[in-house]
Amino acid sequence: MRNLLLLLILANILYFLYGAIRGDDPKPGVDIVKESQLGPRIEVAERREAVEDPVNSDIVLASSDESADPVLPDDASGAGPSNADGGETESVVDEDSERASMALTAVVGRSCVSVGPFSNREDGDRAQMQYAGEGMEASLRRTIGQIFVGHWVQIRNIASREEAAGMLDKLHSSGLGEAYLISTEDEGLKISIGLFGEAAGAERVELQATSLGLNAEIAPRTTEGTVYYVDIGLPPGRGAGSIIDKYGEDKVLLREEAACPGSS
Repeated sequence: MRNLLLLLILANILYFLYGAIRGDDPKPGVDIVKESQLGPRIEVAERREAVEDPVNSDIVLASSDESADPVLPDDASGAGPSNADGGETESVVDEDSERASMALTAVVGRSCVSVGPFSNREDGDRAQMQYAGEGMEASLRRTIGQIFVGHWVQIRNIASREEAAGMLDKLHSSGLGEAYLISTEDEGLKISIGLFGEAAGAERVELQATSLGLNAEIAPRTTEGTVYYVDIGLPPGRGAGSIIDKYGEDKVLLREEAACPGSS
């Protein structure tokens, strides 16, 4: 019995020595460390304020290395334009737009249209003011040209006065009593049936004369006088479609037939 007790005491001593020599494995836990054990204090409050302040964080570091050069935004470097009141920035934008417009004009050429002729100056002035108000270069030009009088319904190439008399009888008996004979040096004998300001009226009378077996036709009648054109310089990229829609193809001159503002 004594021997067994001695063996148990000896086993406990050996286990204690084994544990002291081997050491325990580290386990997770909480340890209390005093501030004095951490070494000297590092002052980082000023740098942290600079980084965390969203208002003053315009300077972006290209690298975490403090010796790296900072990349400054345009307004921080002082090289960019000031837009505190918007004036200088708007001036730069306007100059850039003007230079771009001049460059495009140099590449594609200047495109101009002429609207007219107008028989009176008031109509020309209104057209000039309209397109100048839309930001286009527009000028009023006066010249001598043909003024449209109306749509003339007539019968030409009449061989003799006897033939003309027979035609007049048919016209008068059908209700076209205003028809009369004209003799000209360049065209010879012809019958004037009527002069109309509207094309629809001229076409109606032409159809009536044709139904009588007569070769009637419509021709514009003009007279020489002072007329007015509005010369318009189109901005780059803009066509003349809206101008043609307003005045019609007959009153809008394009390409070589048109004149640019100030060209004459």
